[in-house]
Amino acid sequence: IQLNTDLTQSPGGAAVAELNFCVFAEPAMHATGSALYMALFCADAASLPITEYLVYFRCSSPCSMTSAASWEYLGRLLTPTDAQAATGDDHFQAPALVEANGRTYLLVTPVDTTVGNRYNGCRVYEFSDIDSNQLRRSGGRLIEIMRVDGVSGTHHGACAAYSGLQGGILLSQLEAASALEKFTLYKSQVGLP
Repeated sequence: IQLNTDLTQSPGGAAVAELNFCVFAEPAMHATGSALYMALFCADAASLPITEYLVYFRCSSPCSMTSAASWEYLGRLLTPTDAQAATGDDHFQAPALVEANGRTYLLVTPVDTTVGNRYNGCRVYEFSDIDSNQLRRSGGRLIEIMRVDGVSGTHHGACAAYSGLQGGILLSQLEAASALEKFTLYKSQVGLP
């Protein structure tokens, strides 16, 4: 299915048409007994400059993943305005959906566009309701549960985790010390609450 053209359902009233010019990347999925959830990076090419969002979908159980009729668009999960207010960076990328101790979290990477779209660590936000696309906020601003940073000035982020992971949240970091640049995964020793 093509999420940007085939979906018709939006139970919360989000405009499905806002997906029309999305170039999708970096999918994250989370399964519960009642649904499969998916967060995606959307580079919205409807106008220039391109605007980057994180968008959010649900496929209720029993989920027929290859049927557009099974998926619902829940809306924009995070916007550039959210990123700028929360971190000072341009937008968020690299979502991960994680459940730990009965709570569901969104791990995201702020992107610093002043130095060539550099990933700038990871931030952890908690869902207040995963079915209605709601993250915990205070006065409209995201409540940061925790953050994970790599070496300052490097391209680092795109975190991953699961409940009970030894060594905490995983963080990727670009190692450019040699002629061959490579990404290395590190255990952050920062665990989910």
